[in-house]
Amino acid sequence: MGTSEKLTRGIAGVLISGGIAAAGLELAAGAAYADPYGHVGGNCPAGHTCGKWCPGELLPGKFVTWNMNFCHMYYYDYRGVVDPDTGTVYAWPLQNE
Repeated sequence: MGTSEKLTRGIAGVLISGGIAAAGLELAAGAAYADPYGHVGGNCPAGHTCGKWCPGELLPGKFVTWNMNFCHMYYYDYRGVVDPDTGTVYAWPLQNE
């Protein structure tokens, strides 16, 4: 095997390795985008930015009364704090309360 053939094979190997690495990055980025909070189900509706609350953290509102034993995904909208997994809306309190 000549020097030019070795060089050609080496370049081909580098290009193939780079292509595989790039494909892996694309898959990883796609998975992160689909569920940025690592939440099983990924129910954050389009157009909303969801947060993730877990036991021991401050609640997203004093009026939220969800199960405090496990993590919840949530977002804010005009109605209050919404848990997209259950569809429960924790309504904003009235101003005079």
